[in-house]
Amino acid sequence: MSTEIGAVQFIESLESYRSPEELKKIQRYFKTGEGQYGEGDVFMGVRMGQVFELAKTFIDMPPNEIEKLLESPIHEVRAGALSIMGKQTSRKKTPESRKKELFDLYIRRHDRVNNWDLVDLGALYVVGNYLFDKPRDVLYKLAHSENLWERRTAIVSTAYFIKQGDVDDTFKIAEILLHDAQDLIHKATGWMLRTAGSNDRQKLLHFLDQYAPTMPRTLLRYAIEHLDKEQRTHYLNMKKPQQPVNKTEAVDAYMEKLDHPLKAEAQTIRDIIKNVHPDITEQIKWNAPSFSYKGYMVTFNLRAKQHVHLVFHNGAILSHESGLLEGDYPDRRMAYFSDMETVEAKKEALENAVREWIEKRDQE
Repeated sequence: MSTEIGAVQFIESLESYRSPEELKKIQRYFKTGEGQYGEGDVFMGVRMGQVFELAKTFIDMPPNEIEKLLESPIHEVRAGALSIMGKQTSRKKTPESRKKELFDLYIRRHDRVNNWDLVDLGALYVVGNYLFDKPRDVLYKLAHSENLWERRTAIVSTAYFIKQGDVDDTFKIAEILLHDAQDLIHKATGWMLRTAGSNDRQKLLHFLDQYAPTMPRTLLRYAIEHLDKEQRTHYLNMKKPQQPVNKTEAVDAYMEKLDHPLKAEAQTIRDIIKNVHPDITEQIKWNAPSFSYKGYMVTFNLRAKQHVHLVFHNGAILSHESGLLEGDYPDRRMAYFSDMETVEAKKEALENAVREWIEKRDQE
């Protein structure tokens, strides 16, 4: 290996582009505050255009040196790593064995691919290009991940398939992510649906006919952006269904089969929510129990095993005084329960949050 294309040399070269003015711009652009998606990310203040140009110079960097870049706490350094990986994979002379090394590195060190731009730099070619002529099961596993960035990789990777005229996986994975709690997944999914629709407009329209009434607004707006005005108006005005039908038997069956270390805690939380008001209904949403009152109110997210995770839809309308609800997302709030003691300790706060949600709905 030439000493001129190692991680140390890349970082030294990157340092020369530092700019205090650029750092201020970046910190406004990326959400790095407490509870935000980029919390804890560190920037040095280098324009991404300069990062990408430098990556061209280091395109031959071997995977073991690229991994050193991925381990950096500095965002621009990790962006450089993903840019090098993407450029290597998309280069015609790169052998299949190297493409596999880069794909394996991306998947193995996804913990370092931890912001939307990093995913978007690597997913298209490092993942999508490599998987195009191979089984794509890994994307469906990622789509069901607890990790936001892994779910984004699942949908953005299909951009490469779309380029080749293959849109099937885009629509299948979009269906999995349709009611994801994260705005960054709404945007990515809408973006991919819109792109797939440019290849197969009828397939997009069929998808929208089925799902537009319940799609998150941001996702829908991204997906319909290239439709004509009349079509956009049509899908934006599609009525949401009435209060979901009570399906207690289905939820009972789900809970009976549930394999989760905190199953008892989940059942107790279910009972607490249902007992707040007689008009609360329950059904299965996102492959988990969900509760409604004049629309979807709160849904379990049981992907993680270390806690029970509740998503309060439109949770931004609720107060945070009890400390139960977490996050500053525009359309939801989260609550977490790690054991039965925590469930009992938070019971009153949970009941009050449900009551407040119902009161807000009754005032509309």
